[in-house]
Amino acid sequence: IPISVAYIRSHTFDGCSSLIDISIPFNAKSIGRYSFHRCSSLVNVFLANSLQSIEEFAFSDCLKLNNMEIPPKIKKVEAYAFVRCPFHYVENKKKEEEEIEMAGGFDDLFG
Repeated sequence: IPISVAYIRSHTFDGCSSLIDISIPFNAKSIGRYSFHRCSSLVNVFLANSLQSIEEFAFSDCLKLNNMEIPPKIKKVEAYAFVRCPFHYVENKKKEEEEIEMAGGFDDLFG
């Protein structure tokens, strides 16, 4: 993804089977709906510290997605953003006193 990208549009990589690792560029502020939905080979996602929101179903059905860090500036993770993702490792880089509007984005992960 080019470094100049500020928003990853809805359905950009929907169903892409060749992505294994993805780095969201440091200018990115938001990841759109279904952007990486059904990326069957996606294992690792590296989110930019500038990222503020992840829209609904952005990474849904990424059945190999294992690792991700939640960047400190994230403000919103919409419903089902990570539904059916079998994470082995998720790290939240936000400070404890800061809140994220979750809207069910991690329901499958944290009950």
